Amino acid sequence: MQQLIQRFLNKELTRRGLSRKLAGLGLSAAAAQSLIESLDATESASLALPPSKRSTGSGGKLVMEQAKAAGSEYLFTNPGSFEVGLFDAQIGSGVPLIMGLHEGIVVAMADGYHRASLKPAFVNVHVIAGTAQMGGQLYNASRDGAALVVTAGMLDNELWSDEGILAPRPGYDQKDVPRQFTKFCWEARNAQSLTMMLRRAYKVATTPPGGPVYLAMTNGALETKDVTSEIVPAERFLMSARPRPKPQRSRRPPTGCYRQSGR
Repeated sequence: MQQLIQRFLNKELTRRGLSRKLAGLGLSAAAAQSLIESLDATESASLALPPSKRSTGSGGKLVMEQAKAAGSEYLFTNPGSFEVGLFDAQIGSGVPLIMGLHEGIVVAMADGYHRASLKPAFVNVHVIAGTAQMGGQLYNASRDGAALVVTAGMLDNELWSDEGILAPRPGYDQKDVPRQFTKFCWEARNAQSLTMMLRRAYKVATTPPGGPVYLAMTNGALETKDVTSEIVPAERFLMSARPRPKPQRSRRPPTGCYRQSGR
């Protein structure tokens, strides 16, 4: 059935053709009609959403473009030389930089922003040292379910040497440091994967129950030039979920609807 739906959405099957195929799978005419109407409504809603676009630039530029498209209003960060590819791209990106001089302060500011706005906060910290130094505040954010998208520069200790400065120790992994305080952790070594992984990070962080996520990006990926990737607006990949019912649907029925005991 999944393949049939995909063919219909790709305009390879007409409504009548899909209806016949669904009947062959054992669906009743009413069930097939209901499914087709639902697909039509989904397609119409999708056409009303802002389109994706292809963009070319450095890995850092693509990260900033995708973060902005995901709704990020600020970049909470502290100085770090191995994140230069990201900082170069931040200039002129339209996403203001809010700087702290310690990762604990940076994460605390981002956590406060999320609490006040209920929007995901975009954070960058400095390689493995900064990843460790944010641990206390990241713990607090994780306990409160704050949607933080935490990125970090990374020196790949498996690329040239296992003794890189500010890289994980031999045999260890940078993303293992914040793993217990996050919903999920990734590493990106390929510039073309940056936007896809960043979208995944936003989606996981904001899907209830929310919580921090962590994406380590190698300095090589951030500084790679002339990379082409798709930039997707938030409306096309973030899930909008209502954790509680609408107030008008949670009102108690009139008292007369209940039979009181003893009467």
